[in-house]
Amino acid sequence: LSVNGLDFGGKCVDDYLTETLSVAGEGVEYNIIHETGTEKWDAGSTGGYMFTIVGSNGETSPHDCTASRALGSTGTCTIYDDADIGEIKEVKIYNSGDNYWCFS
Repeated sequence: LSVNGLDFGGKCVDDYLTETLSVAGEGVEYNIIHETGTEKWDAGSTGGYMFTIVGSNGETSPHDCTASRALGSTGTCTIYDDADIGEIKEVKIYNSGDNYWCFS
């Protein structure tokens, strides 16, 4: 998983939970690139993972990052948000279903 060029390999988002990852940067267009793991249960669905970018002045709305999450695949999505969040600090990922997903 990469958010605005920062790598978060080896993390997982468990069923119905939110994972918060620390990031840095600025802007209202967020490019997210992720590589799904290759273990038996690593794959997830194409949607249902809500990404919220958290900054020094607030956060974006949650956005569904629709992309391929097949085993070993690389997926991308772009999130647009008008919120002035200041300097980017974290990304939160909420898994809205029972599709456990691990990124490498």
